[in-house]
Amino acid sequence: AVDGVDGTGYAAVGGDDEHSRGLLLNLGNGGLQAQINAGHTESGDGNDDARFDLDSVSASLRLIDEGSLTAGIFAGQDERDSEGFPDDSGGPRLATNRELTDRTSTDRRYGADLRLGDSDDLQLKLKASVFDREARDDNAAIDAGLRFPVPAFVSDTDFQRRDIALSVNRNLRTGASLVAGAELADEDGQLDSVGDFFGSGSPQTLNFSLERETTAVFLEGRFPLLSGLTGQLGLRHDRVDEGDSSDSETTPHLGLVWVLPDNATTLKANYNEGFKPPSFFALGFPLGGNPALDPERSRNVDLTVSRRIDAAGSALQLSVFKTHYEDLVDFDSDTFMNINRGTIVIQGVEPELTLRIGRRWHVQANASLLDIDERDGLQPLRNRPERTAAANLSHDFEGGHTAFIGLSYSGDFLDRSNPTGDIRLSSFTVVNAAGSLRFGALRVSLGIDNLFDEDHEQFVGFPAQDRRLRFELRGEF
Repeated sequence: AVDGVDGTGYAAVGGDDEHSRGLLLNLGNGGLQAQINAGHTESGDGNDDARFDLDSVSASLRLIDEGSLTAGIFAGQDERDSEGFPDDSGGPRLATNRELTDRTSTDRRYGADLRLGDSDDLQLKLKASVFDREARDDNAAIDAGLRFPVPAFVSDTDFQRRDIALSVNRNLRTGASLVAGAELADEDGQLDSVGDFFGSGSPQTLNFSLERETTAVFLEGRFPLLSGLTGQLGLRHDRVDEGDSSDSETTPHLGLVWVLPDNATTLKANYNEGFKPPSFFALGFPLGGNPALDPERSRNVDLTVSRRIDAAGSALQLSVFKTHYEDLVDFDSDTFMNINRGTIVIQGVEPELTLRIGRRWHVQANASLLDIDERDGLQPLRNRPERTAAANLSHDFEGGHTAFIGLSYSGDFLDRSNPTGDIRLSSFTVVNAAGSLRFGALRVSLGIDNLFDEDHEQFVGFPAQDRRLRFELRGEF
């Protein structure tokens, strides 16, 4: 716990007119702790194809009792202002209409939490929070190509979500633990859009409003079964009320964790079911929104084996999984509307390696190898590469200096835009490098994004970040 005042300040510059600065303050007086965080980030300018500005501020205050009480309040705000070519327009490379979309938004969040009791025995947790968004999007038109044209329109969003969660955790002398709780989420939003949506030559106003309440109760247990073998059992019931309609689902979780006698190898097996109502924008966005969407449902089974290689933290892990999705929400380019998909099955293998070589060298590598089977006969899922991988190497020098190099790989994947229709984007590999020098309380960092200036696109017509140099100065006090 902080006793007095300390903090961190930073300032950074980089290519593409990137600038950022911020300050973090920690204040403490015994059991009363406070934190204040403020930052500004911007990139691009009025002559660029894209511009982004973000101002963030947050604060928290916590009461920490040496006995069994912890309580806190928090608040924060993010203000964003950005310009860029609209999605599916073909971006800077292909868009025929060179007007940019302008988006502004203000997100506010605040709340409180309370914890009573002993984590080793009986503990009660209570948390309440509010999220509020006000946004205005001035959307540029997208000219027709191989797909429907999209008119220019302006949308104003006012959305609020209120959450409260209560849980009770009990640890038993047998080594078992039980958690029971309830959650309530209350959402209401208004989306007003003005544009010539029907091609009549004069603008129309489209309005969408949402009032939705989601309640949930859950029970989870963890039980020792045999030596090294632990079972997990959970049950959750969700009920969604929206206007005169309601939907509910009960979803289980089953799991086993087996630590083998060598204490270096762990086997895990899990079965989960999921339930997720469609988002506010999937329901009500003026172009493609569908108020008749059903909740998404899923079933997942996964098996994981992990092996600790040495006492320094080196480890090898391999996971295999299979997930069935029903009613997945996706945009259908043929009907130009969000729809519920049929059965989609995604199965895959995910290896992961962590190496600690001596006291200074660190290696991490992981990959994801997927097979995506769209059994509903509709278009393939967008922006879902079936092959991805990442690896990095870092070194800690004496005196707190560091060096890092990492690469990320993405296999080819489907995307679409008005100028091109459906198109597969090529695979790419990006290498990033960074290093830092520490001088007492001051740290100087230098980074290079896309070290070898790989020419690639993650979205049709939107060239990804080219080689960029970044410099940061960070000080502690």
